[in-house]
Amino acid sequence: MRELPTFEDFAARYPDAVWPPGGPAAATTRQDWIEGRHRLETYHAALGELDRTRLGPAGNPYLDLVEILAGGPP
Repeated sequence: MRELPTFEDFAARYPDAVWPPGGPAAATTRQDWIEGRHRLETYHAALGELDRTRLGPAGNPYLDLVEILAGGPP
């Protein structure tokens, strides 16, 4: 996804994700793509700042990374 800088590039590369055979309910919208792109950029920034000293019972930085990709804590 990082290699596809625009929604149009994404749609051209993955047409079934944008216009799926199952109909519009399963489609990836431009807003979905923008949100996913933002999460991915935030994830990569956080990954670069991962501090091994945070490992231990008090914190789990990998859980923080998963929360970024999932859209935040439930």
